Amino acid sequence: MKNSSLKYFVENSIVELLSEVIVHPLSHFSEKSLQVRLADKLLKNKKLSTPIKSGINDKYFKQINRLNITDNYKGKVFSVPPLQMEYGLNIDSKPYRMDIVILDPAEIKSICSWQLQNENKKYLEPVIGIEIGTEKSSWGKMSGNHLENDAQKMKKGKVKFGYILNIMRNTNVCKKNSLSYKKKYNQINNFKKGMEEFAISMPVINWVGMIHHIAYQEIEVFSLSTGWKKIDLRQSTFGIKDILFH
Repeated sequence: MKNSSLKYFVENSIVELLSEVIVHPLSHFSEKSLQVRLADKLLKNKKLSTPIKSGINDKYFKQINRLNITDNYKGKVFSVPPLQMEYGLNIDSKPYRMDIVILDPAEIKSICSWQLQNENKKYLEPVIGIEIGTEKSSWGKMSGNHLENDAQKMKKGKVKFGYILNIMRNTNVCKKNSLSYKKKYNQINNFKKGMEEFAISMPVINWVGMIHHIAYQEIEVFSLSTGWKKIDLRQSTFGIKDILFH
């Protein structure tokens, strides 16, 4: 699959997930749920889900031969699919992981360890990497740290095409002129400003943001090319793809 068609498929899958969350914003408890749901959509593409022969069999050829393992069995158990979750990154000596990665199928044959590393004990550099955050990780004081950590993982992990996806729920039910409403919106605006700043400073990453103001029937979506755009769910079909991915 060419990188352009792969990106198109990934972006369509992201839009599909966001569209589901707009209709059912309480369908996920945490970012892990969103990771699994997005991975499930991506795995519908057989080029991402079909295991490819790795180099593990070749590395342990003598030992495996002594065990009389059948060829059919070896052909399956030592194969690795391109799509992985919580895959390792080569960043210093710390055990960094990325939520979802897509590996280059042509490089999978270089994997020769049970940790899915090559002969130099290095993880493969992802063709595509995806990090997902929610309001549980990205609101308030820690929002800047969370966004920066995700961005640095993309940069230092040498991800070719990175997507940082933040799906946020504003659960405020106060009137718009109340103090509680203003306090929450100050918090939200700080996050929005922070995401804009990171997106401008690291434009090679695809920054995707969505804030669902549940009680007010509104969403805000973000991409670097358009900034934050508000959509009134009472008057509009979503049309978020045109905003996020031109």
